[in-house]
This record gives sequence, C-alpha cells and structure tokens, in this order.
Amino acid sequence: MQTGQVDSRLKALLPQFIARCERDSGAALAALDAGDYDTIFTLGHRLTGAGGAYGFDDISEIGRGLQRAARGADAASIRELAQALMRRAEEIRG
Repeated sequence: MQTGQVDSRLKALLPQFIARCERDSGAALAALDAGDYDTIFTLGHRLTGAGGAYGFDDISEIGRGLQRAARGADAASIRELAQALMRRAEEIRG
C-alpha cells in the first residue's frame, strides 16, 4: 500500500479528505443495503480521482474496485472494499 506523499498545498485539506473517505465508506454500505449500485459506482469514481489527487494510489484502487463491483452487483466485494476504505482512512488519520 502506498503511504501517500501529500502535496504541501493539500496538507490543510487532508482532514477533510479523510472525513470524506469515512463518509463514502458508510455511504457505500448504505447504498449496498438499498441495492443502489449506481451510487456505489459514483462513489468509486470520485474516490479514484481523489485518491490520485492526494497521492494515495491505494484509495484510487479501492475506488476502481468499487466501480467494478458495482457494475457486477458484487455485494461481497463492495462490503469488503468499503471496509478497506474505512481502515485506510483510519491509518492515514494516524
């Protein structure tokens, strides 16, 4: 897993990014419970871009995984990826 080298201009925004990841994890699980795979796909798409912007390639990979899992309605993978996102946010928070 990449630890991420946050650009100095983005460091002040890092707490917001972490909070967004935590919210997105919960939102993905809620959407899964509702059978809303479109929302999960959208969350994955956003994570893919945000992870790259902040230098966390592993979060981008989680986002891509959520997109793939949403397309395939793969509930087990979505649940696993949402939990991985929450763990990663906690790791970044320190």
